[in-house]
Amino acid sequence: EHSTHKHTHKQHIHATYTHIQTKIKLTKITVAIPPLKNDKIEYLMQKLTELGVSNIVLFNSERNVAKVKKDKVDSKLNRWNKIVKEAAEQSKRNIIPDITYVDSLKDLIAFSEKFDHKVVAYEKESVNEENINLKNLLHSDLSNKEVIAVFGSEGGLSEQEVDFLTENKFDVHLKKKSNILPGAVAHTCNPRTLGGRGGRITRSGDRDHPG
Repeated sequence: EHSTHKHTHKQHIHATYTHIQTKIKLTKITVAIPPLKNDKIEYLMQKLTELGVSNIVLFNSERNVAKVKKDKVDSKLNRWNKIVKEAAEQSKRNIIPDITYVDSLKDLIAFSEKFDHKVVAYEKESVNEENINLKNLLHSDLSNKEVIAVFGSEGGLSEQEVDFLTENKFDVHLKKKSNILPGAVAHTCNPRTLGGRGGRITRSGDRDHPG
């Protein structure tokens, strides 16, 4: 009887672990952020890749200084794709994020239509007291869901931009002013918190299941 009880307990632990692993693997995270000055955006891409983010979207905002000129978009995308591919290989990560560029916040909102959860990081606590939106997200069922998280550049997002995002079904999450990009973005989007995926290194559109 003791042996049977021990076996049943072991099965329960295994089932619970499998459920958690399945939930983590089926959550896709997309990070949207304006280009950062100098090489900060490349460093951020490396870290987000190491953490297992599925997609990275670059967009021009009101306050970002390092705007991408239209005639430089293709060369930038080529370089960024090379950076995330190398980061995935070096960290033995299971996924290479797709890199997308959109020219404006309006284009970003159009891009985000398909997502199940849409969030924007903003400094003003009065907009979201006690960060209740983040707590609700983390306690929701994220299995097989897609989450997009929007961040500002070094200058942050303007109030008008945040209003525009919330009008289009984005929830505000608190981002402390003391947090310094890109570390704060990478920490917030750690898939151990919001989810990640397993499998071999592939493009993020389709997961390559081992075996």
